[in-house]
Amino acid sequence: MPWTPDLSVGVAMIDEQHKMLFEKVDKLFEAGKNNQEKEYISKLLDFLDAYTKKHFSDEEKYMLSIHYPGYAAQRLTTIS
Repeated sequence: MPWTPDLSVGVAMIDEQHKMLFEKVDKLFEAGKNNQEKEYISKLLDFLDAYTKKHFSDEEKYMLSIHYPGYAAQRLTTIS
């Protein structure tokens, strides 16, 4: 699934991080087409472990900085 402008949340830092996640998923699909998914999956999982922690932390900091009214509900859904 390619990144398209309609997926933008309107926050450059968050959009760039989302684009990176889409790029990694695209690379996984390409690896699968070339029968290289086994080699790529380990690298992808390592990347996702670190990157998602940073990404969600950045999103939370942003929501707090703008006093996002839905922060508490959003936080509960990420913990569950």
